[in-house]
Amino acid sequence: MQPQTNSFKRGRDIGVGCMILFMLPFFMGGGMAAWSGIQELLRGDRGMQAFAPLITGALFIGFSAVVVAVVVASIRAAAVNAALRQQNPRKPWLWRKEWSDGVIVSGGGSGATALGFVAVVWNAIALPSAYIVLTSENVREQPVVLIILIFPVVGLFLLFATVYQLLRVRKYGQSRVMLAHIPISIGGTARGEVVTHVKERPENGFALKLQCLHRVTTGSGRSRSTHETELWGGDQRVGGLAAIPTVDGFRVPFTFDVPGDARASDDSVPNDQIVWRLTVTAETPGIDYAATFELPVFVTSETQHEVKRFVPSAIEVTSWTPSPQSRITILPDEIRVAARARARDIVTMFLFCAIWFGTIAILWSVGAAKFFAIVFALMGLLVVYAMIDAIVGRTSIRADSSGLVVRRTWFGAGVASTIAADSIKSVIANQTVNSSTYEVDVIGANNRKTQIARYIAERHDAEMLAARLQRAVGVQ
Repeated sequence: MQPQTNSFKRGRDIGVGCMILFMLPFFMGGGMAAWSGIQELLRGDRGMQAFAPLITGALFIGFSAVVVAVVVASIRAAAVNAALRQQNPRKPWLWRKEWSDGVIVSGGGSGATALGFVAVVWNAIALPSAYIVLTSENVREQPVVLIILIFPVVGLFLLFATVYQLLRVRKYGQSRVMLAHIPISIGGTARGEVVTHVKERPENGFALKLQCLHRVTTGSGRSRSTHETELWGGDQRVGGLAAIPTVDGFRVPFTFDVPGDARASDDSVPNDQIVWRLTVTAETPGIDYAATFELPVFVTSETQHEVKRFVPSAIEVTSWTPSPQSRITILPDEIRVAARARARDIVTMFLFCAIWFGTIAILWSVGAAKFFAIVFALMGLLVVYAMIDAIVGRTSIRADSSGLVVRRTWFGAGVASTIAADSIKSVIANQTVNSSTYEVDVIGANNRKTQIARYIAERHDAEMLAARLQRAVGVQ
């Protein structure tokens, strides 16, 4: 197994290197185009001769950075799945990390974050550029420059879609499916619970739909398209009174009978897949609840099912040893959580800052746009803060029957905050909205959430840390 692992790592490194070399001409070309536009601006030109290469360069640089980041993330995910495949050669339901963990989280957070990144970068370039062009004298002489208005219009649509998705994520967080058995058996029963953060009981209950989909991707490049055909589907409505209230929301039980002639989950061919998707919706005040999950459905006998327990016992909590990747250290009097800065995240934030503050520098050089430059600079400082915190941030937690003392530090300096035990309803683990890491949150009065630890690599470590802290403060 070790030679195969080393071979995969070499292949991964070669693949990343080839992609960087492939995108390097785009990045360099974008940089040269942007520099050409900057030179024209410094000479006093406010026409398309300056803004055309500037916009083109920014788009090329952003495109190159996003492509490299996506490829690196995909290769890393493939490495994890390849390791699971080697460890479980006859159990395909354990070949994907989210299935092997036993708790399947809903999609939405990562998609909203990606859409938000595109919207912010797009508007950071489109809005200031449109403003400068519209306030310049070239508008009267060359009305054709008004075509630049297309970019801010598209940016506003992207911003609206992002805000709606982020508001939904903010309101409901990430839901989870806990299955009675892993995997679901063809010809058997899919039984489990959807754990939601819906605070108010839906009047019309929850609508659930389980589908077996044939997903086919055709074409390449711009002509690439994906089409899904439903091979089987089952609907179910769980009444509001049937949902089980919890401290954090409602648990929605479900049961589906899976037909014996249905096709099993299969992603061995990327362009021709069989996917089992569970969709859960509910009509709630304001933004409606919606979540989707991809479930493992395979041909297997009952004896091969692996029963999962999702509430750790006292023995498991006290004997828990954090994995090295979690960077959690348990000391006699406190627990420390170090930042887990990944090269991918740092590079992404650095490139974002470079593009963002590069645009600000251009705006500052044009006297009519200094107000926008100041506003954008203040917004960019939030990204700088997040980047520094991801690299050097540390958290120390002291827990006893009186409550929690949490201290977030940079280079040893920081401020401690205290959370009294009688104000704590629960301590839970959640996936961080803007990354694939996990955080630990305290749920207090009025269901107010307070983050006490972040950047934890593994879900298991985050959940065990939450359980340990909850037991320490005496919350059952």
